[in-house]
Order: sequence, then C-alpha cells, then structure tokens
Amino acid sequence: DTDVSRAFAGISAINVGGLQVRGNRINDFFLYGVLASGSSGFDVSQNEIFDSTHTISGYGISATGDLANAAPEQGGTIIGNKIRNIKGWDGIMTHEVTNLVVSGNVIENCRNGVDIGAFSSANTLSRIVVSGNVISLTTVNTWGAAAGAHFGMQISGVSGNPLTGVAVTGNVIHQWGSLPDSTVAGAGNSAPIALVYINDLAVAGNVISSVGSCTAFSRLGIYLVGALNRIAITGNTVSGNV
Repeated sequence: DTDVSRAFAGISAINVGGLQVRGNRINDFFLYGVLASGSSGFDVSQNEIFDSTHTISGYGISATGDLANAAPEQGGTIIGNKIRNIKGWDGIMTHEVTNLVVSGNVIENCRNGVDIGAFSSANTLSRIVVSGNVISLTTVNTWGAAAGAHFGMQISGVSGNPLTGVAVTGNVIHQWGSLPDSTVAGAGNSAPIALVYINDLAVAGNVISSVGSCTAFSRLGIYLVGALNRIAITGNTVSGNV
C-alpha cells in the first residue's frame, strides 16, 4: 500500500526471488511503473499505475529474464492491475519469462497493451496464459512521423525455438489501428492480437472491436506470423471500420 510519484521508476526490483508488489499506486514516472527483472516467482497484482512521461518508451509493468546468460525468469503472475496513460509504449511487457499468467488487467490509453516474447533462441519458454484483460489503446501519437509498433497484444517466440503451451482467452481489445499510417507501416507485427512462432496455441473467446482503417495493417484481427503448429482458434469476435 505505497504511493509513489515523480520517479524514474516507481518500484524497481532485480534478482529478487518470491517478489510481491501488490496494492500500490504509482504515477507520474518516466520509464517503469514496476520493474521486476530476474525475479523468479514474482507477483505484481492489484496495483494502479498511470501517467508515464516518456514519449517513445515507457512501461506500466516490465519483467525480463537474463538474455545474456540464457536464463529465463521462472514463473510470474501479473493480475488485476489498472494501467493507463503509457502513450509511448507498453502497458505490460515481459521478455524471457516462462510459466507466466497475465490476467484480469485493465489497460487504457497505452500505445501497446501486452507484449510477451522471447529474444533468445537458447531459452525455451512455455505455459503462458493471457486471459480476461481489457485493453483500450491510445489514439494519441507521441512518435511523430517515426514508425513504431502498435498492438493490443503481441506474443512471440523466435525462429527455431517457438513458445509452447500458450492460451489467449477472454480478452477485450478496443481502438486498435487508429494511429496515423507512419506508426503502423513497416513497424513489425502490429495487430490487435499478433502471435509469432508458437506451438500448442489456443485463442478463444476474445473480443476485438472498433478496429481502425488507417492502413491495410489496421484491418487485421488475429494475425499469425512465422511457423505455428497445433493451433485452435474458436469463438472470437472481430468488428470495426473495415
């Protein structure tokens, strides 16, 4: 139950096993609301995080494993947080984290909602659940004319070493694809839901609404990229300005 404001990072924890960050109010920060890197068994839940001042970066919640030493972060939960006004980049970002649950978060006015991925072909990441999150993306472009990713959620493995055992269920995504063309074209896997190099994937019961129409990319709903195997996509709803 801590209030933190006017900081480079609201709460920063590196290499802390069994970390719990719960019930805090963090605002008016520069880069990180909560940073929980190298901290296996972490729980970041029920926090209110808002107003990053960074215009081309910024993270509501960030957790990363040890890429240089091929040591993924082992186990984490990010549940029930309220995150808003991260206009420069990600509401929630994890890289090199295995056995992860991201559930029941409300993310508003962020450039990207949830960004989960692997950077190292040496790490095998599995058992990733993204469920019941509500994401409303920003309509404010802080990047100017520069191209930059813009997605509701992106979950990505790497070529030759895909993620395994991924479930994306019951999420709601609003207002994707409403930023100018320059922020979407050539900016990677921009989509409401982008899924890259994954085996054993279930995508079910998600609702994507108010999809924009600024480019061909903006008309995507669920975007599959690279080699994906054993996929089930059922009961999703996509609507918008097509």
